Amino acid sequence: MQNLLILLAGGIAMTVGDLVAGKWVQNKNKFLYIVVIILYLIGLNFLIQSYRYSDIAIASILLDLFNVITLTVAGIYLFKENITKTELAGIIVGFVSIVILQL
Repeated sequence: MQNLLILLAGGIAMTVGDLVAGKWVQNKNKFLYIVVIILYLIGLNFLIQSYRYSDIAIASILLDLFNVITLTVAGIYLFKENITKTELAGIIVGFVSIVILQL
């Protein structure tokens, strides 16, 4: 459970980094670029810390999955994006695959 919380925190940091990167692309503010790099480093630090509790491959996949889920939620609520049934199915399959790998 501790590992999942570490990876969730890392996924959220990466998601915030992705959102700030989107703003940076729009206006090329150097400060935003530095914030993006720091957020990505924070996210990767959580990933590295999680290696103490799980396999590298599983931890990396979990971080990516948490990043995709939080980006999807952010897209829906912040940017009013729609998620297709195929995209939702992909997220569910990713989640189920992690559960199977953890058995």
